Amino acid sequence: MELSQRILAYIDQHREEAYQLLLELARIPSPSNHEEKRAAFCKEWLTRQGVQGVYIDEALNVVCPIGPTDGPLTVFMAHSDVVFPDTDPLPLKVEDGLIKCPGVGDDTANVVALMTAAKFIAQEGLTPAQGGMLLVINSGEEGLGNLKGSRKIMADFGSQVTEFVTLDGVDYGITTGAVGSKRYRIEVLTEGGHSYSKFGNRNAIAYLASLIDALYMVKVPEEGKTTYNVGLVKGGTSVNTIAQDAEILYEFRSDRRENLAMMEEHLMAAVAFFRTKGARINLELIGDRPCSGDVDPARHKALMDRTAAAVIIDKAEAEGVPLIFFNRQPVAEDIQRWSQIYYVGASAQESGALQGRLVLDAWRQNQEELDRNGDGVLQYAMLEGEPGHQDALLRTEYSVKTLTDAGVEVEKLANDTANWNRAQAAARVGQWLEEFGGQIEAVLSNNDDMALGAIDALEKQGLDRSLWPLIVGVDATAPALEAVASGQLYGTVLNDGRGQAQAMVDMALALWSGEDPAQAVDLEDGHYVWLPYRTVTRENLDELREN
Repeated sequence: MELSQRILAYIDQHREEAYQLLLELARIPSPSNHEEKRAAFCKEWLTRQGVQGVYIDEALNVVCPIGPTDGPLTVFMAHSDVVFPDTDPLPLKVEDGLIKCPGVGDDTANVVALMTAAKFIAQEGLTPAQGGMLLVINSGEEGLGNLKGSRKIMADFGSQVTEFVTLDGVDYGITTGAVGSKRYRIEVLTEGGHSYSKFGNRNAIAYLASLIDALYMVKVPEEGKTTYNVGLVKGGTSVNTIAQDAEILYEFRSDRRENLAMMEEHLMAAVAFFRTKGARINLELIGDRPCSGDVDPARHKALMDRTAAAVIIDKAEAEGVPLIFFNRQPVAEDIQRWSQIYYVGASAQESGALQGRLVLDAWRQNQEELDRNGDGVLQYAMLEGEPGHQDALLRTEYSVKTLTDAGVEVEKLANDTANWNRAQAAARVGQWLEEFGGQIEAVLSNNDDMALGAIDALEKQGLDRSLWPLIVGVDATAPALEAVASGQLYGTVLNDGRGQAQAMVDMALALWSGEDPAQAVDLEDGHYVWLPYRTVTRENLDELREN
């Protein structure tokens, strides 16, 4: 049975177990910064299910490492704390098909999903194909937790984290931007006194009320979304006492850093003004959550796209509209969600292997010329496509694997993403030529446009053609075929775009007419149409052009 089918079967078989786990976990109190009881329960449960290496860190995160943790890491999180301050067992009842309990949806249900996934991974003995993974039941997400758990994970593993996904709330959707906030405790102190005998003394509550009014006079920026709130007020002693102390909890939020800065300036100006009136005002920052910062837009988009397929599929299934994906393959779990989801494309693994075969054949036929330093090792550079794109990952992996499986010793001198773009690739290779010069013996590119960018960089350097590295691409685009003909590009791998288009048309017509699409196309596993790749060199170029 395919992994995706085993996952779906596991979910169906363990629904009752997950339900009972949710009922038990939801009752355990877990206010922010006091998640000890729930963390201990989760660790013990996971250990009983066979999950190895589970530990609770100093921040009360429950951490499940999957695979190696000394390299790139993908992090999946769901938070253990709830917004309610109770330290006694939380009240729970099941009524009209609903579980009613403080925090059960935010975020206890997602914690159960994460724990169930950890159990499945452990039972199946699964490890990531690339890098490692952390499943984290994190602390300190709500209220004044100030992201304690997330900060600890980033402090310990931040430089290794390549992708970060957190499961939160009950609304099904994908959020890609972070809302930042700052939270302050503002305390006003005055001399106070008896309301009759010391009448006229400054009243801390009155000053604080005026300060609140000033804070609420601000006009929020029009760009982005910015909000503010005074959520708690307390102070004074009695009805006949001039209040000598009062405090509020005040926050402002925004999805833009510059707006957070503006709101803080307004707060500081208001506090400074009231300090001139003789009141003592203490300001304590009790929460500081960053909003979206500088991220790699291509890698961000790749992560969004991979996860967005599930949302599209659910909408299509609800309307009964068949879906045909092409060229960018959704994960297998999504394809298996519904019987009328299809994918038309070519195997990225195959294209990588064929590209590796091109280099392998050249190495075997002409090693003496390619191995410039005579060390018997192929020194190469890799131009990768879009970060996180499945085709880029597989082409990168299997091109090199084909060489090493054949006994070729290789050394990677450089690699970088160029987002399938010729100009970006030219810039990358230009930098590598400055650093490595003639040491690069081969350039493997995830597509033809980037391979052409490598050629542009070599021409700009004015290197003699005899000193050029071997260059290979993927796609067999028209400009690439011209480069093959001229000898600048050693070879490429044909991605049959015309065949893919024809398969999509044939399948769409079959679905429209109510026929079985398997009668119109060669359908594998009920979902996939694979178009074969083929290598292209100067030797078979004329044949390809004729066809």
